[in-house]
Amino acid sequence: MKLVYSPQYNIRFFGLERFHPFDSAKYGRAWREIGRALPHLRDNAWVRVPRPASLAELASVHDKDYLNRLADPRVLAQALELPMVRRLPRWIAWRIIVRPVLWGVAGSLIAAREALTAQAWPSIAPTAVNMPVPITVRDFSF
Repeated sequence: MKLVYSPQYNIRFFGLERFHPFDSAKYGRAWREIGRALPHLRDNAWVRVPRPASLAELASVHDKDYLNRLADPRVLAQALELPMVRRLPRWIAWRIIVRPVLWGVAGSLIAAREALTAQAWPSIAPTAVNMPVPITVRDFSF
């Protein structure tokens, strides 16, 4: 078993995260709980996420206009249903909202690669789903 995690997944900003029903810091809490219950297992199974996904990597699967809108606090405020986000400067919105999501994207790709290459799951081996190994999204590789 592998556990893919980065503390960078968590979205926190002076309590602003509490205004949304989605717990944006649940990843860190879950990680701590696993560590309390099974510290040796967690530490041995941990696959670290070395960096966030880049915009160039996202551009290989997303439209440029869509990616540009991600940096707009007004668009983020509407998507997150948090009106106060629209008042944030772009650089703060990027840092506290978009950047953790980019870490999550990178972690998801790593987790998918780990799952598809795991010997314990021969029924979903890359050849069974006709997918190359390692998983790449054009230039996305680690």
